Amino acid sequence: MASNPWRWLPVGITLDSMALVLTLLYQVSGHPEINPLVNILSVLFGAFLTAMIALSTVDYLNEQNQLRQWRRDYTHEAFGPVYTEVLQNIVNLSGLYPVVTDKWNAIEKDPKAVVIDRKAWEELRSFYGALSAYQKGYGAVFDQARRVINEILTAEFVKVHNPDISGMASAFHNDWATALNGDLLNLLHPNVMAMFLQGYSNTVIKRDSTMTFLSAEDLVKKVKQTLAADEQVKWLLESQLKLRTQAEVIQERLRAELQRSYGLKSR
Repeated sequence: MASNPWRWLPVGITLDSMALVLTLLYQVSGHPEINPLVNILSVLFGAFLTAMIALSTVDYLNEQNQLRQWRRDYTHEAFGPVYTEVLQNIVNLSGLYPVVTDKWNAIEKDPKAVVIDRKAWEELRSFYGALSAYQKGYGAVFDQARRVINEILTAEFVKVHNPDISGMASAFHNDWATALNGDLLNLLHPNVMAMFLQGYSNTVIKRDSTMTFLSAEDLVKKVKQTLAADEQVKWLLESQLKLRTQAEVIQERLRAELQRSYGLKSR
């Protein structure tokens, strides 16, 4: 087994230095005949010094390589899943689905997470803080939206015995992104609109000749107009748009960080 050169190189250069100093002093005191020995000791000193510099350089390069390897491995281990989670949240925000923060929560307090660029880390922390605040208010908004929908449908068909309110309401629940967007030209997706029309038909068929109702399209418009004017719904839509824009920036930042860890240039 090879011995560690750092055990004997310092000793060797120390002894050689001492011998070189002594021979030089002896030489200048009137003994030129030892000049060959001085030359040998000088060459030996240079060899020791060169070896120590070379070993120091190799040790430094090995240490830097190990640090880069560790940084690369941990960056991908920790922030690869976060990158995927951000992409998923862009989709969820666009469709007004619940957002997820599991991957971020797992690494937020990990001391090894300092490997990421500090600015990128702060942007991530800010984004997920806003995302958590959004998630806390998310459920209350949809509870409010369900109440509004049920109140409008119940009021419209108050005289009908056993109206199919749940069938009509379910259509809105299955297409929240469209139900809350305030667009009165594109009311609901066709298959969802068909669900609403089925519940509407099941209800109006029970009316007597004295009952009049809004048409199915006008009733959907009334629901959408009322929802779009609700303050909680406005907050949700404004937050969703802001977070989606922020998530797209974060996604690009994380992709660049992951590429940089492998020495790749981001495009």
